[in-house]
Amino acid sequence: MRELLLIIAAAAALLAGVAWVAGLDGDLELRFGEWLIAAPLAVAAAAGALAFLLGHGVLAGLGALLRRGQQRGLSLSLNRRAEADRALTEAMVQIALGAPDTARAAADRARALSGNQPVALLVAAAAERMAGREDAAAAHYQALAERPETRILGLRGLLRQAVQRGDRQTELTLAAAAEAAHPGAAMLARDGTALPGPDLQSALAMTAPEAPRAARLLAEAAAEPDEDKAARLEREAFAADPAFPPAVLAHATRLRHAGHQEAARAVLEVGWAAAPHPDLAQAYLLPHHEGPARAQAAEALARHHPNHPEARLMLGRAMLGAGHMARARPLLEGLAGDRRAHQALAELARRQGEAAEAARHLDAALAAPAPEGWRCGACGTQAENWAPACQSCGAPLALAWGAAPHGGD
Repeated sequence: MRELLLIIAAAAALLAGVAWVAGLDGDLELRFGEWLIAAPLAVAAAAGALAFLLGHGVLAGLGALLRRGQQRGLSLSLNRRAEADRALTEAMVQIALGAPDTARAAADRARALSGNQPVALLVAAAAERMAGREDAAAAHYQALAERPETRILGLRGLLRQAVQRGDRQTELTLAAAAEAAHPGAAMLARDGTALPGPDLQSALAMTAPEAPRAARLLAEAAAEPDEDKAARLEREAFAADPAFPPAVLAHATRLRHAGHQEAARAVLEVGWAAAPHPDLAQAYLLPHHEGPARAQAAEALARHHPNHPEARLMLGRAMLGAGHMARARPLLEGLAGDRRAHQALAELARRQGEAAEAARHLDAALAAPAPEGWRCGACGTQAENWAPACQSCGAPLALAWGAAPHGGD
């Protein structure tokens, strides 16, 4: 409004000047070298006023176009940020629902939309680890470690990976780097791992003698500094109870790291035949990243227990990942009430453009009971993986596989 009043005032002043000049006698002459332009003062004044108004109109129009372009660019930027936030939220929800493939897709969208913002990289790393893609997760942690402001976050992630795969040399190197980046951070080298050897041995000595032999042997292996003795204890734990998934995983992982891929595969198949378990399925499919190869491996493992819910879920997810929608749907639809199955069906519906169906399955997933997991019988804390002692209360051999109390998360 203020600008409009100023324009009206300027135009009025200009017209008054034109009227005054028009009342004068004489001509206005402009000479450019040999060129001479002459006009009566009234005509020259009117032409000047018209040129001013036209020039002002052109400049005002250009200014409006520029502002509109800036506003449109700002709107696009805000929309992109909102899309990134929505993708990030979806990724975190899918991680909470235990859906690695959908979480990875959402995290990738969040990274692309946000320009690899730190929080998007962290969520993407978590999704990749849940999917068993440790190399991809390490790349995200490395990207964080290369930024001064997020270096400690990246080192923390890389350090945890080194601890979990038993790479002691890399663990020590990363611990030193973490200490240099953030004094006092060297203790991160023990994050997420069992209690140190002497403490764990003391705790095991106080456990009841009737504690499961496989769990006790595996705990002793975790506390054993000699690698050969630890491998022997893990093998004995597997032989003592092939239906105890942590013993199966420990023995198979040891074989895989030693380069005995087929032996590791056979151990996982024996463990699955004894007791199908999602941790075994994840380890079995770990070497197969591509959709068709992953689906073929899932079919091979599912043959041992084709009608078991974990087999149907594993195979349905693998078929979904390979794009075999028609084969995935009946496998997953037979698992009504399973949160993970509803999440996979929501992804299937989304890929086929069935928005209402996808929303229905997401609502069902949120309403379904939490999946079974490792929980401490002493304090009730949920753990991502089995450990010889509870990381929360320190109780030895207290973690057991089961549903959350009263169906809670």
